[in-house]
Amino acid sequence: MTPIPKKGTPERIAYFKAIASKGGKNKRGVKTKNTIDREAVLELAKDIIAGRTKRLIDTQSILAIGCIKVFVIHTYYEGTGKNRKKMKSKPELVTKDNEIVDALNHEFNDGNDPSNEDDYYFVMTREPENVAIDSLLNRTFGRATENTKITVDKPIGILLDELEAFKRSKNA
Repeated sequence: MTPIPKKGTPERIAYFKAIASKGGKNKRGVKTKNTIDREAVLELAKDIIAGRTKRLIDTQSILAIGCIKVFVIHTYYEGTGKNRKKMKSKPELVTKDNEIVDALNHEFNDGNDPSNEDDYYFVMTREPENVAIDSLLNRTFGRATENTKITVDKPIGILLDELEAFKRSKNA
């Protein structure tokens, strides 16, 4: 390996131009153990994320679309005689298709209420998240280009004169 010429000399400029023309960097030294460990951890993290890509995309798609969940609260009695109390369970996610259809039909259409004395059904919705929508579209199609160029057909002096005339006509 040739030594790097002194700063400010034409030889140094020629040296770096020669390195740049090869498309590579001036590689000096050997990687330390910490650098090698860091790169190994980074590769492991990339492998884990690559393995979970489908699930991550599905999750972000759910956020982008929004979601509807149907829950039920069951009522039951606890105790006997005078100590008997009507208790309510914690809300449970409904998984049976026919119960989901009945609850949604009642909530969003004119269907019959699936709730009764022992069970209370309710629907929860989550609004779509615009950030998730933008993120999915940007990752798929690339960022949308923004036009920041402004064109003015009239000189600034004429625009200011028109603005002043407009203000005077409003005050009159």
